[in-house]
Amino acid sequence: MIARGRSAKLRYPDAHLLARYTSNVTVDLCPPYPSAPFERTTPVLFLRGPWHSSWAWRSTMERLSKLGFESRALGYSNKPQGASVLALGTVDDEVKAIARVSSEGTPPILVAHGVGSFVAQKYLESHPACGIVMIAPFPPYPDAPLKRLVGATLIQLLPDDTNQALVDLERLVKLEPDPSGLLRDAARPENVLNLEPLGRSMEVLLVSTHTDPMVTLRDLNALRNWHELLDDESRDLTFDGSNGHLTMAEAAWEAPGGISDRIVDWIDRGF
Repeated sequence: MIARGRSAKLRYPDAHLLARYTSNVTVDLCPPYPSAPFERTTPVLFLRGPWHSSWAWRSTMERLSKLGFESRALGYSNKPQGASVLALGTVDDEVKAIARVSSEGTPPILVAHGVGSFVAQKYLESHPACGIVMIAPFPPYPDAPLKRLVGATLIQLLPDDTNQALVDLERLVKLEPDPSGLLRDAARPENVLNLEPLGRSMEVLLVSTHTDPMVTLRDLNALRNWHELLDDESRDLTFDGSNGHLTMAEAAWEAPGGISDRIVDWIDRGF
């Protein structure tokens, strides 16, 4: 169902595949299912971030496809020529990558996790979107969670109840880009958020767990306060979790009625 890369062939002739925009950016595209009740006009764009990219979103993209949504997910190609390792760029690099994918047609619904949610908010300083889902979201002043993230090992980020069918630890270590440059750049004072409260202008969903070691209740409340979401429980989706930060790796992500299903239901009802 999901096509990848320049030469990938899509199953449906009316779909198209976005090309690579820079040396280390690819886009996976999942078109609406032919049997969907009707085709939606608002696309969904899944962002990449530390230790996750398009692979983490595929099952959710499939669910949305069956409801008539077109989904896209940012991924990574091979490392640039001359580079010793594949590494994430700056916040501005990531914002530009999102802008290139979103430059045509209806502004998307953004879905982002962790540091990616902070990048999404930076993107919204100067670009439109129809809505946003922020998972394990970072607050406008991200210093505290960034310090926790820099000091953590990958094992500490994975939940106790990891979806073994999805997460290959060896693959994560070897193939996911080095995030240290992005983490350092996000902590720079000039990257503090300069954004009007999103609660005034678009649909927002915050997804969190009670046991995330990187994003605390204080961080979440800072974000809710900034975006004027403190008194709106309909914009909060909270799960118990199992002591991990990579929410998409939770077994509860794939479970029937679980995190992915609830996000898809929110998008389905709102758009």
